[in-house]
Amino acid sequence: EELASQDCTSFLRKRDLELAWQRAWSFHTLCARKKAKKEGASEAQTAEKYRIHECDGYIDLVADNPDWAYLGSVEKAYRCGGWCNRGPALWVPSKGGVLDSCGSAVADVVTNKIQWSTMQVIIYTTGTLAFVSTTLLVIGPLFARMGIEW
Repeated sequence: EELASQDCTSFLRKRDLELAWQRAWSFHTLCARKKAKKEGASEAQTAEKYRIHECDGYIDLVADNPDWAYLGSVEKAYRCGGWCNRGPALWVPSKGGVLDSCGSAVADVVTNKIQWSTMQVIIYTTGTLAFVSTTLLVIGPLFARMGIEW
């Protein structure tokens, strides 16, 4: 529920990821501005053309921003951008635009896929336990009548 919430301040991990995304966006914006001046293009064109990992100094900043790898993999997997709010994709090309914020995309995966898989495991385990318990209750007296100790 906290992951799906629009509140980006009370859930600390979500807030940290938002702050990491904002640092990445600021870095990418500065990079696009520099490349625009160098190439004589608009900042919007260079922001769309260059991905964050193509910017000078990216490798040095990744060490100080370990969440960037996660944010990049989420962008790639779910075609999203931003974290708490929808924003531009920084790590992967976003032709046609992003569909949603990455925070809501991850919340959807947790809610609709992981929770369902967990429920399946619980149902299977409960069914197996009921079957084994019933089998033991039935077989116990049957073995006793046959003179088999167990």
